[in-house]
Amino acid sequence: MKTWVSPPHEPHQGFFHYVGKVYGLHRRLKAVRDDRPQAKIPTEMVSATLFLGVLLRIGSFLQLEKESQRRGFQRLTGYGKIVHDDLLDYVCERYRVEGRLQRKEEQSHWRWVATRELDGYGAEVVWRIGHRCWGVENDAFNELTQHYHLSHCPHHHPVAILACLLIKVLVFNLFEFYVKLNGKLWRMGRTTLLEIARQMDLSMEQWEQLDPIWSG
Repeated sequence: MKTWVSPPHEPHQGFFHYVGKVYGLHRRLKAVRDDRPQAKIPTEMVSATLFLGVLLRIGSFLQLEKESQRRGFQRLTGYGKIVHDDLLDYVCERYRVEGRLQRKEEQSHWRWVATRELDGYGAEVVWRIGHRCWGVENDAFNELTQHYHLSHCPHHHPVAILACLLIKVLVFNLFEFYVKLNGKLWRMGRTTLLEIARQMDLSMEQWEQLDPIWSG
């Protein structure tokens, strides 16, 4: 039984159409730059490879190199060759990551202010409602850790660490938005995010039906 309803698109087609139309993925990937002096492989192709690696829950650059041999993977990135792990290392070290935040230790004291609509609830209930904002944060980081290899660091250069983290968070948010807004069976509890990701992986075997990420 098919576990996804998104006519007339297969999961991968619907997803890339969505992120292309709503987020402008092609334009944003092309805007990414790195500091390689003479790049034989365009940066957007490398970025697309990293993007797909996160989407398909690939944990390491070496494994990503193997995945880049698949014809469906090459079709989606628009680059018809293997992307080697040492190239991914090299580019991630040289991404231009602007506006990096400096870590600063702070202490906070919180007070919860509620409107009269909550007068019928006790202080503990109001406190729990307020703390749900951290529940959302914890759920997101739990999902990233369990299924997106957040705890695995593919490279230890500071710029590479930050670049890989930003790509993970970007893909995570786009995928979650797409499924939760467009996935009817997911909302009915008849499929899961992991199953949809698995279907995207399997769809690459039908490489003739794939369009490059930039096609939309």
